[in-house]
Amino acid sequence: MARASGAVLWILAFSVAGFGIVKLAFMLVCVIGGHNLMEALFGLMASVVFGGVIGIESYLWFREWRLGRRGRSLDSHLPFD
Repeated sequence: MARASGAVLWILAFSVAGFGIVKLAFMLVCVIGGHNLMEALFGLMASVVFGGVIGIESYLWFREWRLGRRGRSLDSHLPFD
């Protein structure tokens, strides 16, 4: 249970960071390009989706990097070939 909650916290932290970065990029485009409200709403949804994807992918990369750093092989942990 502690391991799962730790993973959720890391994913949440990476997701918030990813959301912030994507939101800033889209906000810059909206301010410079003078977009309307509909495009701003699509930009908000894209930021939420991309933020979540960035969070999950960053967590998986971070976990893989930490396992590799400890000298373990990830091939033995994968359920498929």
